[in-house]
Amino acid sequence: MIEDLQSIEKNHTWELTKLPSKKKPIEVKWIFKLKLNSDASVARHKARKEDTKDEEKMDHTHYKQLIGSVRYHCNSRLDLSFVVGVASRHMHEPRKSHLIAAKRILIYLKGAKDLGILFPKNTNEKMDELIGYCDSDWCDDKSERMSTTGYLFKLARALISWCSKKQPVVALSSLK
Repeated sequence: MIEDLQSIEKNHTWELTKLPSKKKPIEVKWIFKLKLNSDASVARHKARKEDTKDEEKMDHTHYKQLIGSVRYHCNSRLDLSFVVGVASRHMHEPRKSHLIAAKRILIYLKGAKDLGILFPKNTNEKMDELIGYCDSDWCDDKSERMSTTGYLFKLARALISWCSKKQPVVALSSLK
């Protein structure tokens, strides 16, 4: 474990810092592995979040109510859309770590309650200028091997529409 932490610091994967006063650490379990070359040299260090199947199950009714109340804010809060979408994937069998993550969303929402969509009142921009962006990750969901696609549209520099959606089909490699 110490060797793994030293390697993570050396590769600047993340930076270890002291926990601020009056703050609690997040309970997340990680598994660290080495990917080796054929000559047994280290190709790269791998880290992934531990599977939650053995974790304590939580009341799904309470979890659904919690996520549903946060989902309401996604209509005017683009910063919540993705994380609430990910949290919504665990509605039928929420675990303790999922409930902790959902509570962290509420804590964030409480601290950022003054944020929202801004529609400019007076602008020198053309009111008919529509700009769109889209992106997709390639099979980033390691548990189900599905991709997520997203888009957003702006009218006169004001955000008017956005979406982040998990694709319904499994991503397959085109290499043979």
